[in-house]
Amino acid sequence: MVVADDGSLDRTAQEAERAGAQVVRLGENRGKGGAIAEGLKAVATPLVLLLDADLLGLRPEHLHALLAPVARGEAEMTVGVFQGGRLSTDLAMRLTPFLSGQRALASEALRSVPGLAGARYDLELLLTRHAKAKLAGALPSPSRGEPGDEGGKAGPSQGLPPPVAHVLGDPALPPQGGLKRTSSTQASPAR
Repeated sequence: MVVADDGSLDRTAQEAERAGAQVVRLGENRGKGGAIAEGLKAVATPLVLLLDADLLGLRPEHLHALLAPVARGEAEMTVGVFQGGRLSTDLAMRLTPFLSGQRALASEALRSVPGLAGARYDLELLLTRHAKAKLAGALPSPSRGEPGDEGGKAGPSQGLPPPVAHVLGDPALPPQGGLKRTSSTQASPAR
Protein backbone atom coordinates (compact mmCIF):
# COMPACT_ATOMS: atom_id res chain seq x y z
CA MET A 1 0.00 0.00 0.00
CA VAL A 2 1.28 3.44 -0.93
CA VAL A 3 0.02 6.54 0.86
CA ALA A 4 0.82 9.96 -0.58
CA ASP A 5 1.02 12.55 2.20
CA ASP A 6 0.30 15.80 0.39
CA GLY A 7 2.06 18.16 2.79
CA SER A 8 -0.24 17.43 5.71
CA LEU A 9 0.45 18.98 9.09
CA ASP A 10 -1.19 16.22 11.12
CA ARG A 11 0.06 12.69 11.83
CA THR A 12 -1.19 11.15 8.57
CA ALA A 13 2.24 9.97 7.44
CA GLN A 14 3.21 8.53 10.83
CA GLU A 15 -0.11 6.69 11.22
CA ALA A 16 0.13 5.27 7.69
CA GLU A 17 3.69 4.06 8.31
CA ARG A 18 2.65 2.55 11.62
CA ALA A 19 -0.07 0.63 9.76
CA GLY A 20 2.54 -0.73 7.32
CA ALA A 21 2.06 1.56 4.33
CA GLN A 22 4.85 2.92 2.20
CA VAL A 23 4.52 6.68 2.57
CA VAL A 24 5.49 9.16 -0.11
CA ARG A 25 5.82 12.59 1.51
CA LEU A 26 5.35 15.78 -0.43
CA GLY A 27 6.91 18.83 1.21
CA GLU A 28 4.11 21.10 0.09
CA ASN A 29 0.52 20.58 -0.96
CA ARG A 30 0.37 19.84 -4.70
CA GLY A 31 -3.29 18.86 -4.83
CA LYS A 32 -4.80 15.45 -5.27
CA GLY A 33 -3.43 14.92 -8.78
CA GLY A 34 0.08 15.90 -7.75
CA ALA A 35 -0.04 13.57 -4.77
CA ILE A 36 -1.30 10.68 -6.88
CA ALA A 37 1.28 11.31 -9.61
CA GLU A 38 4.06 11.29 -7.02
CA GLY A 39 2.67 8.22 -5.25
CA LEU A 40 2.43 6.37 -8.58
CA LYS A 41 6.20 6.50 -8.83
CA ALA A 42 6.31 4.04 -5.92
CA VAL A 43 3.62 1.71 -7.33
CA ALA A 44 4.87 -1.53 -8.89
CA THR A 45 1.53 -3.33 -9.24
CA PRO A 46 -0.42 -3.59 -12.52
CA LEU A 47 -3.58 -2.17 -10.92
CA VAL A 48 -4.12 0.81 -8.67
CA LEU A 49 -6.96 1.51 -6.27
CA LEU A 50 -7.59 5.16 -5.39
CA LEU A 51 -9.35 5.77 -2.08
CA ASP A 52 -10.05 8.99 -0.24
CA ALA A 53 -8.69 9.10 3.31
CA ASP A 54 -11.96 10.11 4.96
CA LEU A 55 -13.90 6.86 4.48
CA LEU A 56 -15.58 4.93 7.27
CA GLY A 57 -16.77 1.34 7.14
CA LEU A 58 -14.40 0.32 4.35
CA ARG A 59 -14.32 -3.47 4.07
CA PRO A 60 -12.37 -5.90 1.86
CA GLU A 61 -15.46 -6.61 -0.24
CA HIS A 62 -15.60 -2.92 -1.23
CA LEU A 63 -12.04 -3.16 -2.54
CA HIS A 64 -12.75 -6.42 -4.37
CA ALA A 65 -15.90 -4.95 -5.95
CA LEU A 66 -13.84 -2.07 -7.36
CA LEU A 67 -10.84 -4.13 -8.47
CA ALA A 68 -12.44 -7.29 -9.87
CA PRO A 69 -13.97 -5.89 -13.12
CA VAL A 70 -10.67 -4.18 -13.98
CA ALA A 71 -8.60 -7.25 -13.11
CA ARG A 72 -10.84 -9.45 -15.28
CA GLY A 73 -10.54 -7.02 -18.21
CA GLU A 74 -14.25 -6.17 -18.09
CA ALA A 75 -13.70 -2.49 -17.34
CA GLU A 76 -11.04 0.13 -17.95
CA MET A 77 -12.01 1.86 -14.72
CA THR A 78 -14.51 1.31 -11.94
CA VAL A 79 -15.99 4.01 -9.74
CA GLY A 80 -17.21 3.39 -6.19
CA VAL A 81 -20.46 5.05 -5.17
CA PHE A 82 -21.48 5.73 -1.56
CA GLN A 83 -24.70 4.44 -0.08
CA GLY A 84 -26.10 4.57 3.44
CA GLY A 85 -24.30 7.71 4.57
CA ARG A 86 -25.49 11.25 5.09
CA LEU A 87 -28.40 12.27 2.91
CA SER A 88 -26.32 14.94 1.16
CA THR A 89 -23.53 12.47 0.33
CA ASP A 90 -25.94 9.82 -0.92
CA LEU A 91 -27.78 12.37 -3.08
CA ALA A 92 -24.52 13.73 -4.51
CA MET A 93 -23.38 10.19 -5.39
CA ARG A 94 -26.66 9.50 -7.19
CA LEU A 95 -26.53 12.78 -9.14
CA THR A 96 -22.80 12.93 -9.84
CA PRO A 97 -21.22 9.47 -9.44
CA PHE A 98 -18.40 10.58 -11.75
CA LEU A 99 -17.10 12.77 -8.89
CA SER A 100 -16.35 9.81 -6.64
CA GLY A 101 -12.70 9.53 -5.59
CA GLN A 102 -12.92 5.76 -5.18
CA ARG A 103 -11.62 4.20 -8.39
CA ALA A 104 -9.73 1.22 -9.71
CA LEU A 105 -7.78 1.14 -12.97
CA ALA A 106 -4.55 -0.07 -14.49
CA SER A 107 -1.48 1.70 -13.12
CA GLU A 108 -0.22 2.46 -16.63
CA ALA A 109 -3.61 3.87 -17.62
CA LEU A 110 -3.45 6.28 -14.69
CA ARG A 111 0.13 7.25 -15.53
CA SER A 112 -0.98 8.08 -19.08
CA VAL A 113 -3.63 10.63 -18.06
CA PRO A 114 -2.55 14.02 -19.46
CA GLY A 115 -2.49 16.72 -16.79
CA LEU A 116 -2.60 14.28 -13.85
CA ALA A 117 0.14 15.99 -11.81
CA GLY A 118 -1.51 19.40 -12.12
CA ALA A 119 -5.04 18.31 -11.19
CA ARG A 120 -6.38 19.55 -7.89
CA TYR A 121 -10.09 19.44 -7.06
CA ASP A 122 -10.89 18.50 -10.65
CA LEU A 123 -9.04 15.16 -10.62
CA GLU A 124 -12.19 13.03 -10.76
CA LEU A 125 -13.52 15.01 -13.72
CA LEU A 126 -10.16 14.66 -15.45
CA LEU A 127 -10.17 10.87 -14.95
CA THR A 128 -13.77 10.52 -16.12
CA ARG A 129 -13.21 12.67 -19.22
CA HIS A 130 -10.03 10.77 -20.06
CA ALA A 131 -11.78 7.41 -19.75
CA LYS A 132 -14.75 8.53 -21.85
CA ALA A 133 -12.51 10.03 -24.55
CA LYS A 134 -10.35 6.92 -24.68
CA LEU A 135 -13.37 4.64 -24.92
CA ALA A 136 -15.26 6.80 -27.41
CA GLY A 137 -12.81 5.79 -30.12
CA ALA A 138 -13.10 2.14 -29.09
CA LEU A 139 -16.88 1.81 -29.25
CA PRO A 140 -17.89 -1.16 -31.36
CA SER A 141 -19.83 -0.75 -34.57
CA PRO A 142 -23.49 -1.79 -34.31
CA SER A 143 -22.63 -5.24 -35.74
CA ARG A 144 -19.98 -5.95 -33.07
CA GLY A 145 -21.16 -7.31 -29.79
CA GLU A 146 -24.17 -9.08 -31.25
CA PRO A 147 -24.69 -12.66 -30.10
CA GLY A 148 -22.69 -14.96 -32.37
CA ASP A 149 -20.25 -12.24 -33.48
CA GLU A 150 -16.60 -13.00 -32.91
CA GLY A 151 -15.67 -9.33 -32.76
CA GLY A 152 -16.72 -8.63 -29.19
CA LYS A 153 -19.29 -9.19 -26.51
CA ALA A 154 -22.20 -7.15 -25.27
CA GLY A 155 -21.80 -5.43 -21.92
CA PRO A 156 -24.07 -5.58 -18.92
CA SER A 157 -25.80 -2.26 -19.53
CA GLN A 158 -28.08 -2.11 -22.60
CA GLY A 159 -25.44 -3.56 -24.92
CA LEU A 160 -22.72 -1.06 -24.10
CA PRO A 161 -19.23 -2.52 -24.05
CA PRO A 162 -18.30 -3.44 -20.46
CA PRO A 163 -15.66 -0.69 -20.05
CA VAL A 164 -18.19 2.02 -20.90
CA ALA A 165 -20.89 0.51 -18.73
CA HIS A 166 -18.58 0.46 -15.72
CA VAL A 167 -17.23 3.94 -16.32
CA LEU A 168 -20.76 5.32 -16.55
CA GLY A 169 -21.89 3.64 -13.33
CA ASP A 170 -23.47 0.36 -14.39
CA PRO A 171 -26.29 -0.61 -12.00
CA ALA A 172 -25.11 -4.23 -12.24
CA LEU A 173 -22.04 -3.37 -10.15
CA PRO A 174 -22.15 -4.65 -6.57
CA PRO A 175 -23.56 -2.11 -4.11
CA GLN A 176 -21.19 -0.20 -1.88
CA GLY A 177 -23.51 -0.34 1.14
CA GLY A 178 -21.98 0.66 4.43
CA LEU A 179 -19.23 2.78 2.95
CA LYS A 180 -19.50 6.27 4.39
CA ARG A 181 -17.59 9.51 4.17
CA THR A 182 -16.74 11.21 7.43
CA SER A 183 -18.35 14.54 8.15
CA SER A 184 -15.08 16.32 8.89
CA THR A 185 -12.45 17.24 6.34
CA GLN A 186 -9.66 15.57 8.31
CA ALA A 187 -8.74 12.01 7.53
CA SER A 188 -10.08 9.25 9.74
CA PRO A 189 -8.55 5.79 9.66
CA ALA A 190 -10.81 3.04 8.38
CA ARG A 191 -11.56 0.51 11.08
